[in-house]
Amino acid sequence: MLQAQGKFDAAEGAVSRAISLTPERGDQFLACKSHQTLGDIYRFKGEIKKAVHHLEVALKMASSFCWRSELFSVHFSLAALFFGEGRFDDANVHTKSARSYADDDAYDLGQVMELQALVWFV
Repeated sequence: MLQAQGKFDAAEGAVSRAISLTPERGDQFLACKSHQTLGDIYRFKGEIKKAVHHLEVALKMASSFCWRSELFSVHFSLAALFFGEGRFDDANVHTKSARSYADDDAYDLGQVMELQALVWFV
């Protein structure tokens, strides 16, 4: 909610606190989603290195538990980040990965195909 309202600093603080409260062997799903959210916040703030770091942490966590929906979301976020940075080869790699996790979800598939078209167009 804070992220959607443009209150990135407040959102960053809230998500960082959530991550710090997640014990090492605690709620891994919450930790994964929190790292992804924090990565997206940093992407919107233009802090690309921090964004990539948190998205890669989320990707590693989602991969270890085979959480397909989260794998889609994180790859999609990375594709959007790299597209915005003009790193089209990296965007293409993550777009293809996201597409592989879209399963039968028409909305997710539509989102990733639109991004794929943008990557190819540029």
